Amino acid sequence: MATESAHEPSPAPPSRDISSIEQLPRELIALIVGHAPEAVFEMRLSCRMLKSAVDEYARRPCDIPIVRRIVFNVSADDFSKEMKNTWLSIPKSRTALFELRLVLHQPALKLRMQRHLNGPENPSQYCIETTSLPEDAIDGLRECVGTRIREASFPDYDEPLCKLIDGIQIEKLKAFIDLRQEAAGERLLKNLRSHKVNELYLTVREVKLANPGESANDIEPYWKDSKALCTADFLLDISTIVRTLFISQLYVDDKDQYQRHFLGIDDFNWAPVIIGMFERRLDTMHVRTAYPSYFTLQSADDIRLKLPLLGRKIWFETRCNAYDRHEVRLDYVTNDHSVRALRWTPVTNALSIKHCSRESERHHNEFF
Repeated sequence: MATESAHEPSPAPPSRDISSIEQLPRELIALIVGHAPEAVFEMRLSCRMLKSAVDEYARRPCDIPIVRRIVFNVSADDFSKEMKNTWLSIPKSRTALFELRLVLHQPALKLRMQRHLNGPENPSQYCIETTSLPEDAIDGLRECVGTRIREASFPDYDEPLCKLIDGIQIEKLKAFIDLRQEAAGERLLKNLRSHKVNELYLTVREVKLANPGESANDIEPYWKDSKALCTADFLLDISTIVRTLFISQLYVDDKDQYQRHFLGIDDFNWAPVIIGMFERRLDTMHVRTAYPSYFTLQSADDIRLKLPLLGRKIWFETRCNAYDRHEVRLDYVTNDHSVRALRWTPVTNALSIKHCSRESERHHNEFF
C-alpha cells in the first residue's frame, strides 16, 4: 500500500521576494532615474529588472540636458597637423548618466576620452580628439550627448563638427566667424534655424556678405549700397530667429578707432536696421564695438526715441560716443523704458534702453 506521503505534491522552490520598486511600472521607474541620474550605476547593481530599466532609459533619446556646454577647439601639433578637439562640460549630477550612455552606445569612445575634474561643485570636463573619429563614432557620441545643449561654442563651421551636433537643440551659441568666407552668413542662419538657437553671441572682425534678400528692402527701400543691403538683411534675418543677440566687433587693422565703422561698412545709418530688428522676434541686443562712433547723434536719437514705442519689453545696449559732448547726461523714463547714456570705460560711453521690468537683468561679463 502506498504511503500517504507518496501522493503529496513536491514542495515549491522558495520564491524570491520582489521589492517594491520592482513592482512599479517601467514608466514610473524611468521618472525616478530621470530625477536621480547621478545614481544610475548604483541602481543597476540592485537587481536585474532595475538594471534592465536603467539601461533602457540610458539608451533612448534623452530630453534632459546632459551636456551643459560643448566647445570645439582647433589647434596644431608639433608637426603642424591640425587637431580638432571637442570639450564637453557636464554637471556632476549628469556625469554618471553620460558615462553609462557612453558604455551602452559607443564603449570604445570611453577609452579615447580624457576626463578632467574641477572640484566637487564644478562640472566635469571631457575632451576627445575628433579629427580621426570615424562616422559611426561621431554618431555614437551624438547619441550620448542627448537632444538638448545649453551652450555651444566654436570658431567656425566645419562639417564634421556640425555633424556631431546635428539635430541637437542649442539654447546659446557662441561663434567667432570670418564673414568674409563664401556663404559663411548663410551657413550661420541655417544652423541657427536647425538648432533652434535662442541666444547668439557673435564675434566678428571683417564682414563681406553676398546675395541680399528682401528683408532690408522692407525697412529702407531707398538704400543703394548693395553691401549695406546684404549686411542689413543678414541682421534682420538673425532677428527673426533669436531673441537675444550679442555682437562683438573687433578692431580692423586698416580702420582708425574713430571711424564710423561697423560690420564691414563705413558711414552708415544703422538706426532703421536696429529698429526693424526689434520689430521681429528679437527683444535683447548688446553691441560691443571697437568703433563707438559708428552711431551719429541723429542715429542715436532715432533709436532712443523710437524703440520704447514699439510695444515690446526691449533691452538695447551699445557702446556709443554720440552723447559725449552733452552737458546734461541722458537719464529718463519713457513708456516704461529707462533711457540712459552710461559711462562704460574712461574713454567709452554707452547708450542703454531697457524696459523697467528687466532692471534686475545683467549682461554677461564674459562677453563685455
